[in-house]
Amino acid sequence: MHLRLATARDLHRLVAITISSLVDDPAYDYMWPHRHEYPEDNSFFWQLKLQDWLYDKKFTFLVMVLDDGDKGPDEKVTIVPDTIISYAIWGRDGKSKEAKAIWAKKNTIMNIIDNFTTKVESWSLSKKYVRRDADFSRLNALGKAVAEIGKKYWANMPEKWLLELIVTDVKYRRRGAATALIKWGTDRADQEGLPCRVEASPMGKPVYVSCGFKELGPWEVQAEGQEEEFKMWCMRREVQTRDEKGEELEAWPV
Repeated sequence: MHLRLATARDLHRLVAITISSLVDDPAYDYMWPHRHEYPEDNSFFWQLKLQDWLYDKKFTFLVMVLDDGDKGPDEKVTIVPDTIISYAIWGRDGKSKEAKAIWAKKNTIMNIIDNFTTKVESWSLSKKYVRRDADFSRLNALGKAVAEIGKKYWANMPEKWLLELIVTDVKYRRRGAATALIKWGTDRADQEGLPCRVEASPMGKPVYVSCGFKELGPWEVQAEGQEEEFKMWCMRREVQTRDEKGEELEAWPV
């Protein structure tokens, strides 16, 4: 398997992986408790969000795909090369010339047009339809929590790499796909001498720990007037030198 940049043609597969693979993540149930009642809303609005990340110049959208020699989840499954089994969305925060140089790679005419039309489409649809699968009080509480985490732990570190989201097809877990996608970002952070940020759900925390992230503290999210709450962990990975990692930095294709 190998990684590459995501494209618009991948969106259908990315949505399918997201919906099928996050079912055992407590964060997914907390934010979208009505997804079983309105699966079409869950699918439709996830595609819009993934499309927004795809064209945002501050984010790098990576996918891990199968090669000819890879095995399927069982012997009966025939491998189709370039099938996506995992994806990650890395963001580069900051205002430095180094950050702007990274953003410039996506600052093409076509990407600017795609980004603009995606935002217009999202705005237009938000005026026409109310998303029925979500609990907006919980989403708002989560948004406030993330902002508070930023103020508490990251106010003096504007320059960093942020792991926004990582998802692996349940049928292809424990093959190293997620670890490789995380390593892509941590390698770049190490090359720049920057830390990495992630807010981890209970399901994702062990993977991040294995990749060098340390817990800054737990954070409880609770919407006003509701008893149910969601717990996540604020995590940071400090810069590691080549000697500390005991290996050469890998030369990634993207």
